Amino acid sequence: MIKLSYEIIRDLCIDFAKNQKEKDMYYIAISRGGITAAHIISQYLKVDLLYYIPDVTDINSFPKDKPLCFIDDTISPEGRTYRKLFNLLMDREWYIYVLLQDGQSLLDNKNIYYGIKSNIWINFPWRPNDTDITIESKGRFRDGTDNYGV
Repeated sequence: MIKLSYEIIRDLCIDFAKNQKEKDMYYIAISRGGITAAHIISQYLKVDLLYYIPDVTDINSFPKDKPLCFIDDTISPEGRTYRKLFNLLMDREWYIYVLLQDGQSLLDNKNIYYGIKSNIWINFPWRPNDTDITIESKGRFRDGTDNYGV
């Protein structure tokens, strides 16, 4: 297991933001994991932030005049949140930035930007210590990104 520090996360977010300066798009924090990274990126770019809560937020409520860039902490091999967005946004230009993309993910990468790609369990500072959680008991990162509040 690797524990990422806030300093590393800040550096990953700023590296991403530096490459976005010329891109005119809406930045959207995905609830829970994406909030911290999205805040860092929006502060660096000096842009307002929108928020997305899966199964709550109406995707059609986002403005349609610019591409959308969703921000989250991970995409696991299953990519449940990513697949949900993919199905809802088929007629829109959109991207997703994640701090970590699982190296075993089979998802199409044309609209995925990531800070780190790894097969090793990553513990983010906003999550409780995962010392008693095994990959076998909870899945690679957690029991899927659609189980909010679990």
